[in-house]
Amino acid sequence: MHMHPRTPGGEGRGASVAQFFKNAGGWVDPALTPEGCAIDYSHPIVLRGDSGIHPLGRGFADASAVCDGKPEREFEQVGAGYVPRDGDCIRIVFRPLPGE
Repeated sequence: MHMHPRTPGGEGRGASVAQFFKNAGGWVDPALTPEGCAIDYSHPIVLRGDSGIHPLGRGFADASAVCDGKPEREFEQVGAGYVPRDGDCIRIVFRPLPGE
């Protein structure tokens, strides 16, 4: 994730996962929902892992590959207010609506 803040309040400690999506216009495009599946977009689960790689510069592709290959059990659940650090892997998980 990389986005320049629209206001000074979106910098530093204000650069949360929730702020990233607020600036981007929302959590996700509902058009990406698998056909026939009702997803609860109102309660995303935010997971954080560690790539072990500082992703700035040439390390970005390597960090992405490490993050993509990490099993979910190696992630910890954090809130939408979590402020990512360099080298973090962030996964946003949406669950089916109850009864689906």
